[in-house]
Amino acid sequence: MKRLTVLLASLMLLASTNVFAQSKGGVWIDGGLSFSSYSGETGNIDKLGNSSFGINLSGNYMITDKFSAGLGLGYDMSSADYTTELCNKQNMFTVTLQGHYFMKLNKLFTWTPRIYAYYGFGTYTHETALKDVDSDLSKMGIMVEPLNFQANFTKNFAITFACDLATFGYSSTKTSLDDVDDKDNNFTFKLGNYNSLLGDLGLRLGFRYFF
Repeated sequence: MKRLTVLLASLMLLASTNVFAQSKGGVWIDGGLSFSSYSGETGNIDKLGNSSFGINLSGNYMITDKFSAGLGLGYDMSSADYTTELCNKQNMFTVTLQGHYFMKLNKLFTWTPRIYAYYGFGTYTHETALKDVDSDLSKMGIMVEPLNFQANFTKNFAITFACDLATFGYSSTKTSLDDVDDKDNNFTFKLGNYNSLLGDLGLRLGFRYFF
């Protein structure tokens, strides 16, 4: 515990003595991993579960000292049980155009709200006892993410954290099977839910490296 305390204190001190590396004309990358899993049992009865995994990486260019634009690639997979033996699975690749605004809060933290537009494509699989049914899946949308922050631990490296509690935008999902399309359009405005569990908050961690 002492070593961990010393390490955290050292990182905070290092951060406080560094200036930001991002400036007009600079290049930076960011990326992250996400994972969630739910399963359990009540007595001797299994609960239905679900899990998800995601990975993303993007390259960004500083248009000014405060604004950047970037292009990102990502992959997501998820599964959701609807019986104890069968589930629905989703695999998707995503291309994202994004912009960030940088506002220095103090020597350690920077507020970095993000606006992004994305297009994703992949497959949706419905497992059945007789035969799995595969459908083409596509998603697109534009979203604004105000709760996005970075902690500047060194001049070039930062840890990021974001939350979906305050997001808004538009998204569209299309599932295609045998030339039959099923479309779902959504306007999102989320201010949070005090009754939400931690896993429902949409918390994400990542990194940024400024060249």
